[in-house]
Amino acid sequence: MPQITRLHELVYEIKIAEVMTREVVTVTSRASMAELRQVLREHRISGAPVVDNGQLVGIISIEDLIEALAAGEMDVAVGEMMTRDPVALHADDRVVLAVDHFNRSGFGRFPVVD
Repeated sequence: MPQITRLHELVYEIKIAEVMTREVVTVTSRASMAELRQVLREHRISGAPVVDNGQLVGIISIEDLIEALAAGEMDVAVGEMMTRDPVALHADDRVVLAVDHFNRSGFGRFPVVD
C-alpha cells in the first residue's frame, strides 16, 4: 500500500487561493484574435479569461489562436473562438478539486472566481 506523504496531505489541505495567479491578464470578447496574439506574447502567457463588463464569459487559449492562424481568421473576435461558460473554481476550494478537474477535463487552466 502506498505511503501517504506530507505532500499528499497538502494537496488536500491547501486552498486554491494559496497557489493561484493573482495578477490575471484578461481580454474582452470584442478583441480580435490578432490583439489576443499580442497580449499572449507581451505577457508570456498561453491563455486568458474573457471578461465583459466585469463578468467571466469565456476562456481563450493559445490552441484557439493556432486554429485562427491556420484558418486565416485573425480578424475574428475572441468571442467567436473562446470556450463559453468555462468551469470556474473558487479561491476557497481545495487544490485537490483543481487537480481532479485538470485530470477529468484535459484543460490546462481554470478561472478562479469569488
